[in-house]
Amino acid sequence: MQKRKIRNRLIIIGILLFLIGLLILSFFILYKNFNIKKEQKLIKEYINVSSQEKSNLEVLEYVTSNEEPSNNIEKYEMILEIPKINLKKGLYSIDSKYNNVNYNIEIIKESNMPNISNGNLILAGHNGNSTVSYFDNLKTLSKDDNVFIFYKGIKYIYKITNNYEIKKDGTYKVLRNNDKTTITLISCKKNTTDKQIVYIGEQINQIAY
Repeated sequence: MQKRKIRNRLIIIGILLFLIGLLILSFFILYKNFNIKKEQKLIKEYINVSSQEKSNLEVLEYVTSNEEPSNNIEKYEMILEIPKINLKKGLYSIDSKYNNVNYNIEIIKESNMPNISNGNLILAGHNGNSTVSYFDNLKTLSKDDNVFIFYKGIKYIYKITNNYEIKKDGTYKVLRNNDKTTITLISCKKNTTDKQIVYIGEQINQIAY
């Protein structure tokens, strides 16, 4: 009798744990889908506005769905798109508190904007399974894959030309052709704690949108 009670309790506990896990998973999926839809809306607005105000646009400000202008301002400096890994993400201005790998893909402060000839736009992002691991699939990139930057009414087109590993020690080494306008993508190497992967892309075209 006692064994039966213990078994029944264990079954009830197991069911409760399963339901809690299912609830957490459902919340995570709903939260992720909400963020995807929000991101798509902001990207669409950015592209629509910047195509109309090419020369005057510095930083776009959008109110989130909560409609509290004083507290919920999204500032996009540009849009990054990497078709190979199905990534299209708005990037915040360098001086924004959200320009940080713990919130988003980060524009490194030493970067040049894509309209600077022979400059280098440096972007860093997390690898892994968290909600901010936007560079999780960066490892699948290969030579000649496309990377796009939408900035002030111009779509800048890059092709991947090189990739290599560096030590994760708080610094980074960029190996690029200084006579080319480039983009550098940096992330941690999967399943390691002391290495990072670096991808270099060279700008090959500019198209007004």
